[in-house]
Amino acid sequence: SVRIGKDLYVDRNAYINGKLRVSGPAKFEQETCFWDTATFKDSVFIQDNLVVDGSITTTNVITNKLSAGDAIIDNLTINGCVASVCID
Repeated sequence: SVRIGKDLYVDRNAYINGKLRVSGPAKFEQETCFWDTATFKDSVFIQDNLVVDGSITTTNVITNKLSAGDAIIDNLTINGCVASVCID
């Protein structure tokens, strides 16, 4: 085990071959990739775009704009007005 009591700065790449557990807030300021499974137990705030190449499972999504090529939605609640909807 290694305990770091202050800040840790990595100027190049850092590779973790096991699990990374973060017990406090985390901020990713550049593009970040999660290759296998990423579990977020509380809220996640995404400032710009979220790109999912595969599948995502969630119980609650709050967004101003959402687009999807394919989506399976079991329950949809719309609070407000929808300008146009096309369902084939």
